[in-house]
Formats: sequence, C-alpha cells, structure tokens
Amino acid sequence: MRLKPVVFAVVGLSMALSACGGAAPGGGGDKPEKPDEPQQSASSPGLPDADKHIAPAAIVVPIIPGLLPEPLKKPRDSDFYGDLQGTKGTMKCTEAARCEGVVSGAINEYGTEMFDDGGEYARFEVWEYRTSISARGAYDAWEKEISGKAKGFYALPKGRYGDQYSASTPVAGEKKMGERMLLARQGKYVGLITTFTRADIAEGSKPGPTALLELGKMQAERMRQADQGNAPSASAAHVQLPG
Repeated sequence: MRLKPVVFAVVGLSMALSACGGAAPGGGGDKPEKPDEPQQSASSPGLPDADKHIAPAAIVVPIIPGLLPEPLKKPRDSDFYGDLQGTKGTMKCTEAARCEGVVSGAINEYGTEMFDDGGEYARFEVWEYRTSISARGAYDAWEKEISGKAKGFYALPKGRYGDQYSASTPVAGEKKMGERMLLARQGKYVGLITTFTRADIAEGSKPGPTALLELGKMQAERMRQADQGNAPSASAAHVQLPG
C-alpha cells in the first residue's frame, strides 16, 4: 500500500447521485480481462475474499482545479458517499443494481460560472466497489440505463479508458451543444464523466468530442493508479481545448 493521506475539500454538499442520460455499448481493453480467481479463506472456503479497501472514490475524482484545462477550472459542486476523514457525505446510492458492493463514491464538477447560460462544465463521478466483480455488475447496470437514452455513440480506441468503457450523447447531431458522456470501469472503480462544452462540438475534420476523451484519459489513469495502490496523480492541465 503506497497511498498517502489526501485532504478532500468539499465545496458543496447538496449534490446527490443524479440520474444520467447517455453513454454507449461496447468498449474494452486491448485483451479480455480475466475473471477474478477465487481465493481460499478459513472462514469461507471456496468463496472469493473481498479485495482490500484501496482508495476512496473521493481522491480518485480530480480534487484540484489545477488538474483541469481551461475553461473548466472553476469548482462548481462536490459531494461524496460514506465517511471521509471523520465527515459523512450527503451523496446517496439508491439504485440496487449499481449499489451492490459499494464502498465509497464521489462527485466533483468544474466549469465556468455556475448560473451563466453559456456556462460549460465537466462532472466527474466515481464509485469504488469491494471487488471488480461488483464493479462489473454496476458498470453493466449503468450502461444499460445510459445507452437506452443515447442518440449518438462514439467509437473509442481500445486500451485507453479502462477495462470496460463506452461513450455517447443524448443529443442528436455532433454539431449541437449538449452533454457528452463517458462511462468506464477500471478494476474496482466505475467512473462517469459528463461534459457540456464547445470543445466537444465536431467541426470539419476535427475529431470529437475532445474534452470528453481527454478528460476520460485522465480519469482512467487516476482509477488505474488507485486500483494499483498508488495515490491518483494524473492531470489534464496540459490539454488545450478547442472552441
């Protein structure tokens, strides 16, 4: 275990687990993931032991505005599920299919002015599970719900966003302003990124959605670092967003 204590600054405790709309089927890593192998234990022979609690979701979501590219640097909302450093968050987990095996959860949102009609934002949501088996079940439940509302899907390169991943939008047309969403699982973590920014509007030969995919790389790396027992440190501050 190489994680160090991390202070989590709560900038708002009003955000509960919100309903989502949009993400897509498909995705995955470079090669199929091997199923978890059962481990023998004296108390429950033949049953897999729960993986140890590695890192709470609240340090996997980007917790420092400086990790984000312009213009998505202004903290807008933040919350977490469970206890963190002696404080209990107000975030809820109420969907049975997604909450089975949940250990912790967190959400952070960054963007421009909160109530500006032209405001842009990126919202990061991560859930930590007891085992990768629990996380796979939650990912499947998220994907089923989100893909049912999608009007557009994005093809993602293999191996970039986790063990499982998919991306879509509930908006019809790549040139329309609207939410873009990327759902991903890495080990025991499931993350959902939602962006609403001009950087995701496809124009000409520009590949899109730029903000969603670049922030998705950062989030996937942070989940990977946490799953390996390291303090999440991946950043997207170097990213130059169009628009």
